[in-house]
Formats: sequence, structure tokens, C-alpha cells
Amino acid sequence: MVNSIGNKARALAGSALLGLLVMGGASASDDMQEMQNLQRQWWQWAMSIPASHNPVYDKTGNRCGMAQRGEYWFLAGSTGGPVSRNCTIPQGVKLLVPIVNTVCIPDATIDAASCITESDNFIASYEDDDLTLKADSGNVPYFDVRDDSLWLLFVDANGLFGYKPGVYKANIARGYWGVIDTAGWATGTVHTVELAARGSFSLKVTYRIMVEPHANSDYLP
Repeated sequence: MVNSIGNKARALAGSALLGLLVMGGASASDDMQEMQNLQRQWWQWAMSIPASHNPVYDKTGNRCGMAQRGEYWFLAGSTGGPVSRNCTIPQGVKLLVPIVNTVCIPDATIDAASCITESDNFIASYEDDDLTLKADSGNVPYFDVRDDSLWLLFVDANGLFGYKPGVYKANIARGYWGVIDTAGWATGTVHTVELAARGSFSLKVTYRIMVEPHANSDYLP
């Protein structure tokens, strides 16, 4: 994230399309709009969880289920370097995974135009060989998702990267994102998700994903 706090906030992982958009929509533009919406939802999820138990800072995976809901399960990057996490998910969710990502909130120290320029320059500094996203050792397609519209972010108490509680207006979010459909992962199985980036900001996060049945599975036909 590029903002008054400096480059620290870029470390949440984390234009041409990389790979094929296969969200199930009618067109590439519809799929990209859905990815932009998911990117916003991910940022709202990350920024609304207090820093004291935020998944971005998680060293073990204990926070993997924090504030998850709906058909997408949000994975987090890290603040840099190698991290390994154990994560339990319900069967059938889709994993939304950032490799590197950034958001910018204009304020007294950075204007709107600089937000956009610095965010674009940061993401554009990575090439294909710098980025990795794998599930069970197989490569997963990822996409350069860019959204330069204005939108609101809510920050809870003790916010991520030192933000005070309140509602903030961002003017760009951009990152490399992938979606992993776990519909074929049976309950009781274990899978591996790896994301990594090498560049001005580097990280490597390995998830050991355990699949469990839904709580109401015994009552479904």
C-alpha cells in the first residue's frame, strides 16, 4: 500500500492479463470487474481486522479463519520473508490469493496523482519470473487487477499499519491475484498453497490447507 505510512503497507502479500480469466462470467470484462470487486472486499477484510489479531501478521495460521464468510476464503500474504501457516477451510470454498498487492489512500503527505503513479510503478516492477502461485505444486493462473476508482475502507480499532479507526477513501488498488477453486478437494484431505514474490518487496508464504466438512453437512440430503 502506498500512503502516508510509507511502503510498509505494500507488504500485505503483497495492464496485461496474466493467464485466462475463468471466473465463469460471460466475458473477460465481466470477469475483471468481479476480480476488482473481490480485491476491494479483500482490502476491506484486511483493514477491518485489528492489527493485534490480523491474518497478515499471522505466523502459524491460527488466524486463517478470522472474519471469513461467503463462497470466497481470503488468504493473506505477509510483511515479508518466509512464513508457513496451517489453515482449515470448509469444503468447496474458493481461495482468493494475493501475491503482491497495494492500495493507496491520499492524504496530507501524498496526493491522488502520486498515489496512482507510485502504486502502478510498484506493481509494474514485477515480471512473470518474479511471481509464484501454486496449489499442490501446480501453477495457478494469476491476474494483474487494477482499480483506480474511488471507494471507501473502514478501519477498526488498532488498525493495520497504524491507521486510526475511521472511514478512508482509497483511489487505487492494484495487485497480482489468483483464485483457487477447492470444489474437488475432499473433506479430510490436506493441500498446499504457495505464493511468493521476488523484487523490491519479497515474500514467500506456504499454506498447509486442511479441508473439513460444513458444520451442517450431517443434515444435508
